Amino acid sequence: MINKFALLIFSLSISFSSFSGGWTGFQKIDGIIVEGNAEGTSSWAMINLDGGVNPDLLPEGCKGGAMVIYLDSEKGRAMLALALSARMADKSIRVSAGVCAKDTISTRAEIGNIWL
Repeated sequence: MINKFALLIFSLSISFSSFSGGWTGFQKIDGIIVEGNAEGTSSWAMINLDGGVNPDLLPEGCKGGAMVIYLDSEKGRAMLALALSARMADKSIRVSAGVCAKDTISTRAEIGNIWL
């Protein structure tokens, strides 16, 4: 029984560490900008949330403002599709900030998850 409890606590700590920045409140999307680097090796979408993002929810070293979704994976493209759907339907979303993004002009928080 104790081993199962220890495993549960360990699993939860691993799970919550992937959401290190925490979740925003429900906010509408102000804008979506899709861009990439000059070499064409990486692309991302910058998501602007209405009212911005609370700096306390961002990982250390990240700047506020737009958050980033990388489009180089199936997960990233699925999150962009969800963000576009929410924008078109004028629905609010919540996002979690995972880590500071790479390859962007300035250091932005990478969106780890979207809750619609």
